[in-house]
This record gives sequence, structure tokens and C-alpha cells, in this order.
Amino acid sequence: MPWALSALALAAALGGLAFGIVYSPHDGLLMGVFMLACGVPVIIAAHLLVARRQANGTLGRQFASVVALTIGLITAGVFAIALLMFISGHDAVVMAMLLLLAGGLTASPPGCSRVT
Repeated sequence: MPWALSALALAAALGGLAFGIVYSPHDGLLMGVFMLACGVPVIIAAHLLVARRQANGTLGRQFASVVALTIGLITAGVFAIALLMFISGHDAVVMAMLLLLAGGLTASPPGCSRVT
């Protein structure tokens, strides 16, 4: 987990730096904090799932639980940040629906996309 948190901290710092260059240092700091706030729960939950992966049963069930956890936590993060950014509720719902679509497409069983 320390490696994953270090990678998240680096990504948040780089994202905040890029945002701060384009907009303002204050906005860059906020972006870095937002990235950390969204990433830390996902990393911790993923590591807890890995520690208990035998309890989830088959590999398919393990994959499904990780996908569900990731989509759920990221969707919650999108809503939390949307509330902090004062964007409209409509925009937050649109972002969440697009995220759910992307997650669903990513998690679809391989046989569903088989071309014969």
C-alpha cells in the first residue's frame, strides 16, 4: 500500500502543478487535494479487498466486486467534488452516468463482445 499511496501523491502533485500553472496556485492546491481525497479511499478499499480475496470465491466474483467497489467509490467522489465545485446537479448526474457506462463497458464479460 505505501507504493500505491506514493504513486497517488505523485499523481496529485503533478495534477495540482499542471492545474496551478494553467489557472492559479490556489486552484492547483485544491485540485491536488481533490485528487488525494478521491484516490485514498479507493486504494485503501482495494487493499482491504485483496486481503480478503479468498472470501469472495471465484476469480470472476473477485473481479466483479473490485469493479463494483471502484465504480461506487469514484461515483461518490464525483458527487462530492461536484457539490464542492458548485456545478449543477444535472452536470453531476451526467458525469456519473458516463462513468457508470464506462465502468459497465469495461466490466462486461468477454463473451459479450465476441464477433463470429
